[in-house]
Amino acid sequence: MIKLIAFLTRLPHVSHAQFRQYYEDHHAPLVLSHMPSICGYERNYPDLAKVRPPEGKSLTDMIDWDAMTVIRFADREGLNAYKAVMRDEAVMAIIRADEATFLDGSKSRLFMVDELSTRMDAG
Repeated sequence: MIKLIAFLTRLPHVSHAQFRQYYEDHHAPLVLSHMPSICGYERNYPDLAKVRPPEGKSLTDMIDWDAMTVIRFADREGLNAYKAVMRDEAVMAIIRADEATFLDGSKSRLFMVDELSTRMDAG
């Protein structure tokens, strides 16, 4: 399994609720319609009401993103197919235009990560 993690930030004029609604209802389906090699696509949103920064820190010091997205590929072939779509100027023009309506692309970060799991014994 190959995994990418993206930390995404909304545009200043977009509320948290608007960001989440647009991402779920418009952007995620758009991405998946153009990138069939993705075998897992999770969006994670921080519950800001439950974040308590340490004294002297602000909420934005702790969380400077609005969604953490996890993209999974079954294998290297799936990742390579994704990369090929990312090089397709016509498709990327559609995706970038959509992102420009709600994302601050200058703050987006994308990482390939190694996932290690610890087996948890029952009992």
